[in-house]
Amino acid sequence: MRTLWTSGGGPVVGWINTKMFDETGDIAKSQGWTALILDTNGNGKRDEYVEPNQPVDPTKDKRIVAGFYAVMPSPVDGSVWGSFRSNPGAVVRLAPGSNPPETALAEIYNVPMPGFGRVAPTSIARASCGCRWRAVTWAASTGASAKAR
Repeated sequence: MRTLWTSGGGPVVGWINTKMFDETGDIAKSQGWTALILDTNGNGKRDEYVEPNQPVDPTKDKRIVAGFYAVMPSPVDGSVWGSFRSNPGAVVRLAPGSNPPETALAEIYNVPMPGFGRVAPTSIARASCGCRWRAVTWAASTGASAKAR
């Protein structure tokens, strides 16, 4: 799929399948979006999820509010990276391999402390090139716990 990834549309990631659009001219069929869902139940797939304002449910995944400021697809593995503008900021990765992309899982990487300022798009490029970051997974007992990536 030839994909144009989009940002700036709120707490989701959007895309246009340019090959389908070129072939059909149908923009409605050629576009899509996905919410950012963390695999908080740890089964490796996207399941039913709770909303960001709901408590973690150990049997479900968790949607996060982390709209992309910038979007950068990785030529290495097909994942899609975006910076989340907050303080101290974060980098979000949409895992590759999901077809359709609506079923993709997200990972969120916090900026290492002291973490002052916002995440720049160049940070995404460094992250997708193999720099070490800490992935955040949500845990019912602590609200969040980090796991090395």
